[in-house]
Amino acid sequence: MGSTPPGHPAQTADGRVCTTHSVVRFTVRRASHKCPSFRAGDVFYVRQHMLDTDVSAIRNFCYHTLTDLYAVYGRVRKGPVGGKETMDCRDKAMVQFEVERLADETAEIGRAVVQAPQPLPSGRNH
Repeated sequence: MGSTPPGHPAQTADGRVCTTHSVVRFTVRRASHKCPSFRAGDVFYVRQHMLDTDVSAIRNFCYHTLTDLYAVYGRVRKGPVGGKETMDCRDKAMVQFEVERLADETAEIGRAVVQAPQPLPSGRNH
């Protein structure tokens, strides 16, 4: 898309920004069989402040856990690469997480331009 002014990140053709950002990995170290969301060994990532669900088998996240993990995430992402903390969930510590700072990545972030959804055939109601 032409030249990029000095000090500004490059943009892709669809408007996403190519930037270097932090990566934090969350690993479930142990989980009770009563937990409906997590199992031991589950892994998920936060890249550039975004929960990356594309590389996770987890599809239903416990909202309380995400809230609690946010504070730990903030501390770990500001620390050195390889820095770790563990955290137990607030629900009787049914789940224990290890939160680890990984090396920075350079990647395209943001929302890509996508096609608008096709209209429903006439005569169909929602």
